[in-house]
Amino acid sequence: MVRLFVFLILIFNVGYSYAQTPDLILNCSKENNEAVINDKLILDDVKLHLTSGKCIFKQAIIIGSNVLIIGAGEGKSIIEDGRESSNPDSLITNQKFNETNNLTIQDLSLQGNVATLGFSEHVHLIELFGASNVDINHVKLSGFRGDGIYLGFHGKHNKNISISSAAFDGITKNNRNAISIIDGDNIRITKSQFDNTTRRDMPGAIDIEPNRNKEHVVKNITISHNVFSNIGGKAAIVVSIKSKLKSILSNVFIYGNKIQNTNRGIFIRSQAFDIRALTGWHYDIHDNSIMDYKITKVYICNISGLSEGYAVGAFNSDNLCWLDFMRK
Repeated sequence: MVRLFVFLILIFNVGYSYAQTPDLILNCSKENNEAVINDKLILDDVKLHLTSGKCIFKQAIIIGSNVLIIGAGEGKSIIEDGRESSNPDSLITNQKFNETNNLTIQDLSLQGNVATLGFSEHVHLIELFGASNVDINHVKLSGFRGDGIYLGFHGKHNKNISISSAAFDGITKNNRNAISIIDGDNIRITKSQFDNTTRRDMPGAIDIEPNRNKEHVVKNITISHNVFSNIGGKAAIVVSIKSKLKSILSNVFIYGNKIQNTNRGIFIRSQAFDIRALTGWHYDIHDNSIMDYKITKVYICNISGLSEGYAVGAFNSDNLCWLDFMRK
């Protein structure tokens, strides 16, 4: 359902019409090819179609389950973050729902305001907690102040998340990560472009980093056939494990990516415990093209269970790190 009070306001103020519920149309070209939306939009069990033009949101978009948000095409339908710098919420969020099932976002652009408001670590364009069966495709995310997409944990796990044929542009490199995976099972990031992201004290374009919470699950992650360029932070792709988890962080596949102009290509590190005593960890890193790096192609620290075929251009052994290569 779409909350009634929001629906009625949008009819009169934005030009919000509908074909047949639950199919709704949001007119993003009401005046001078723009529409300003001052009220919070709450979407649940609905298909929202955006026309060409720019919709400027002054409050967050709250999403529940069975939601489709579809535009007229990347660069044609634009959702812009028009909120003030003091707003703590992310632009699209399911934080007020216990979980989200069946979400699709496609054929549109999301624009943040990092160029005018600067860095804000926890203000993201899309944040999901306990979401399942999510498909984000042919979406351009630019100018995010924190992350482009944040997959977090609030008691329930993210699973079956696909991000494909997307484009991430940090514009100023004064942001956190393009994608943060704090919790997730079966996450696929494929055929996407990453440019100009991540300030120097943040992780990288894609950051797999469970927090210090043993309940977090991170497994079955595929990062393949993406292109990375002009990435700050530690590396284009980061796996950072800070504490011991109940479940083993396993089945991380990184292959077929093109990476250029970064500090490192791939950075994988456990800093909390002796991982050599554990079994079942599986990383598969192969066929990645890494060029114009400033420090090293691949940095691996305290990690075992690497599949045959991985490539390490240079290995740093500081901080009592070691490389334990186990052939499978």
